[in-house]
Amino acid sequence: MTDFETANISDRLRAALRFLTEVVPAGGVVAEATLDALAKAGIGRVEAEEVLHVVWCFIVISKWADALDFPITPPEAFKPVGRMMYRFGYKSVSVGPSW
Repeated sequence: MTDFETANISDRLRAALRFLTEVVPAGGVVAEATLDALAKAGIGRVEAEEVLHVVWCFIVISKWADALDFPITPPEAFKPVGRMMYRFGYKSVSVGPSW
């Protein structure tokens, strides 16, 4: 996906991505209109916090990878896994035990 605004995704996902494009660069500051848009899309406070937790994990992992100079996987390597995750969810690519 190159542009979530025009991508074929749900309104809920689009609202969550808009929220993240505002909150992450601003260090947690969010406009009231953005929060209203989340609520209108059916995303409550708990769900918004969960989205932030997931993004926080990705940011931390990215910072550690940069600090430790891990090699970057080329984008084309992510496409097959991304398609599977989109279709079946994160659990489908989990390597850990299935609880």
